[in-house]
Amino acid sequence: MFEIAEMSRFIVLIVFLVAVTTLQTILCRRQNTWIGLVLPVLFFVLSILVIIGFISNAVSLVEPLNFITIAFVSLQLFILFNLPTAALIGIYIFYHGRRV
Repeated sequence: MFEIAEMSRFIVLIVFLVAVTTLQTILCRRQNTWIGLVLPVLFFVLSILVIIGFISNAVSLVEPLNFITIAFVSLQLFILFNLPTAALIGIYIFYHGRRV
């Protein structure tokens, strides 16, 4: 039963990734060049919100984490959550690199 739940999560993740990639491709094919930046900006804002949430939780702990740990984990979260942003900007550059 546990393996079926993991498989269904994996399938949902794959469907989500395909949907986001397809949507980005559709937005980048439009004549308006700025509309292709909507999804990368949304994912970037999401990454900033995740970092703010992590920092606010790390500071409010009973034994707050030290600055080095907070900075290192925040950097890791920033890189991890901006991988989709980089991929979406790559799609944008693929479609608009020649025109911009």
